[in-house]
Amino acid sequence: MSPRRSRTLQTLAGLAALAWTAPILADDLIPPPWPRFSPGSTVQAWDFSAGSGGGAPDAAPFSNPYGTPFLTVTDPANFLPTWNGRNDVWAVNDLDFLRFDVPNDGPDLTAIKDVWLQITYNNQPPVVGGVSLTSTLGPATLIGTPTITPLANGWTHEASLWRFNGCPASETLILTPPVFGTVLWVDQVVIDTSCYVPEPASVTLAALAAVGILRRRRH
Repeated sequence: MSPRRSRTLQTLAGLAALAWTAPILADDLIPPPWPRFSPGSTVQAWDFSAGSGGGAPDAAPFSNPYGTPFLTVTDPANFLPTWNGRNDVWAVNDLDFLRFDVPNDGPDLTAIKDVWLQITYNNQPPVVGGVSLTSTLGPATLIGTPTITPLANGWTHEASLWRFNGCPASETLILTPPVFGTVLWVDQVVIDTSCYVPEPASVTLAALAAVGILRRRRH
């Protein structure tokens, strides 16, 4: 065997070994707009490879120093070991939902909590219409427009930013079909959170905007 061919085979063997040992990440296509693993942040992912029982995150990336996130699945949600080119898929209809509870840094009413959601689903309009993100401080507000990325076999990746006015001790994400009478197939979910205190300039701009609105209402 020539030295060149020997080196080529060694390289291919090394790549194969790397592919075998590397962790399989969820559809983490668009990371959050803040640094992961920074103070006040968490990240948790589910690809449902742990099976039909729900439970703690079962995919990378994962970091939550505040507790153990948990997935609760209501009956009769249907767990499919394989479906349409993917493994471990939940089929969710109008009568059931996927509930993700995420412990977090808080409570802190002087701070802001941002939540970055990445959801991989099939055969639906934008799934943001079926997202309920709540806490003891009330519901979160959708910021901007979700980013939609088409994937193979009709799958879609959707990333969206949500905000709480205050930093709650935990958040609850509930996924249901965005259109009544349809089925939502969910393959993977990645949830990033970040609790932070707004910079003084941001607070000042928000206060000035509020004053301007009040003045217009009085005139």
